Amino acid sequence: MTPELALRNQIGMLLRASPAVTALVGKKIRDDVPSDKEADKLPWLCMGPISVRRIETGDAPAWSISLRVLAESAGFNRDEVWQIARAAMRAIDRAEPPEELGFVDRIAVQSANDVIDPGAIKTVAIDVSCTLIDVD
Repeated sequence: MTPELALRNQIGMLLRASPAVTALVGKKIRDDVPSDKEADKLPWLCMGPISVRRIETGDAPAWSISLRVLAESAGFNRDEVWQIARAAMRAIDRAEPPEELGFVDRIAVQSANDVIDPGAIKTVAIDVSCTLIDVD
C-alpha cells in the first residue's frame, strides 16, 4: 500500500473510532464521491483529494502528503456542518500516522474552510497533512 492510501486509511480509522464523530454522522464516513441522489443520507464525512508536495531536505526525498476531508450537511445553516468538522478535527489532529512507512511527524489539521451556497449542501473542507521521508 502506498503511504498516501495508508494515511487516508488511518484518518478514516481515527474518524470511525471517535464517539463524537459517530454521534454526528454514524457510520457515514465515505471514500467515494456521493451522488446528488444520496443527499437524503446526509450528514457524512467524505475523503477528498490527496496531494503530495516535495520538501527539500538535501538528503532523502521528503514529501508533505495532504488529504482533504469533507464534512457535509443538508442542515439549514452552518451549525451542523461545523459541529461535524470540529469533531473530525479533534479526532485527527496530532494523531499518530501509519506505522513503518517513513512518516516523521504526527498527523496535523492545517486548515478548515466552509463553502456556503444558499440551498446547497453545506460543506467544510478540512485539510490534513503529514510529512514522509521516502525510505523505499
